[in-house]
Amino acid sequence: MNKIKTSVVMALFFVAMFFFSSCSKEKDMDTDNPLGQTKLKPADVSKPSANGQGALFLDYPGFIQGVQHFSFHANTDVNGNVTGSFESKWGKNGRVHGTINCLSILPDGKTAIMSGVLTKVQGDTYIDMGFLVGDDVWFKVQDSGEGANATKDRFSDFYAGSDQEPCTTDYGVDLFTILNGNIQVKP
Repeated sequence: MNKIKTSVVMALFFVAMFFFSSCSKEKDMDTDNPLGQTKLKPADVSKPSANGQGALFLDYPGFIQGVQHFSFHANTDVNGNVTGSFESKWGKNGRVHGTINCLSILPDGKTAIMSGVLTKVQGDTYIDMGFLVGDDVWFKVQDSGEGANATKDRFSDFYAGSDQEPCTTDYGVDLFTILNGNIQVKP
């Protein structure tokens, strides 16, 4: 009987030692790292993003007037690479689509600038504006918050051409209040 009690006590001792030794290790420390550098887990890394959709009334006297529908999303991975896409529809058959490869969140934490490349242009509206597949595109958005007391979000419209700067450049353009929809910016 003593052998059984001793075996049980020894087994409990080893289980307790295993439990305590595994709990004492640093959770975010890589024990195989000889320099003891702290490594962040993916959940600890800031991954800025911006997304939204809505409608905007634009009035360019003598050129174009009407409602533009837009949508976009841009995400930053743990390595800092930005991927995303955008689309805009205007009129009966006007449509542009493209990729987003640059995202900058301004210091206010609620305004984002994105840029990328046009991959699809169709309809007279955008062709008349000179948009071409392969052109660089730039736009700016602002998240005004959520809830009943928040003001409406804002959008700059798309700017396209072969000479557009990346999202690291702020052209200081006006932002228009969207008619409906929602924009979210996460630093």
